[in-house]
Amino acid sequence: MRSMDIERVLRWAYVDELPHAKVAQRGPATFGRGWANVESYAQLLTVIDCNAYGVVPDIASQRLPHPDAYEIGDMVDALADLELALPEDWDPFADVAGEARPLAMAAAVRAIRHLTIIDDAGRQRLRRPVQKLILRHAIMGTEPDWQGEAFEVKVERNTFGQPAWFRRVLRGEGREAMEVEVDGFDAKRRRPYHDAYQRFYLDPDAFPVAIARAEYELWHSALSFLAEELAGRLQSIRLLPLERAARPWETGPREGRRILFSLCA
Repeated sequence: MRSMDIERVLRWAYVDELPHAKVAQRGPATFGRGWANVESYAQLLTVIDCNAYGVVPDIASQRLPHPDAYEIGDMVDALADLELALPEDWDPFADVAGEARPLAMAAAVRAIRHLTIIDDAGRQRLRRPVQKLILRHAIMGTEPDWQGEAFEVKVERNTFGQPAWFRRVLRGEGREAMEVEVDGFDAKRRRPYHDAYQRFYLDPDAFPVAIARAEYELWHSALSFLAEELAGRLQSIRLLPLERAARPWETGPREGRRILFSLCA
């Protein structure tokens, strides 16, 4: 038996073996879902004849995929049954401190809203299936790029390049009254109003970094699940332990927590 880690196993399955499955062909176990073709159409506005495992078939091939590749492909599809368990204190910016941290954590909240939806049952779901992450990085031999430049806190400026001031006032009367944000600089007195405030932002923006780190954690959690579930089930491959850090931007006791943790009931 060959010894391989889960990343090499996935690349072998999706690059070397599963393209030998024809468009509608699956292995003995069928977890078939149609997410691959649907997403291909949405991205390219045309029908892409991916096979049941989400890869373009090798139409000239005269052989079938290795039985282990079928097992791997079906287990990747089974990721759709995993429930998203996001810790309330999810923190993709443990390496950010000082005045930049509150702004970075606000970007993390925006990232979660961007990546997830609440379904009809009130459960938090990913907008795009985690299988897409697995498939993309398996084929490309890459990992989600979680690194980012150091953040610098900057103040918002007006059209004249001066620090901008804002204040909130009520507009309208009674039930129609609405609080709105207006210019907080008193031009006559050439100074901000007593209740004025400034707005700050991070340069570069922390939002793309939060998205990338969320995707890295999801990807790592999915790899962990696959490595555990496939261990001992493959005929020709001995799976090695996953050695990647769950969150390489932090260390300590939280390192072992995973986002994907259980099968949906």
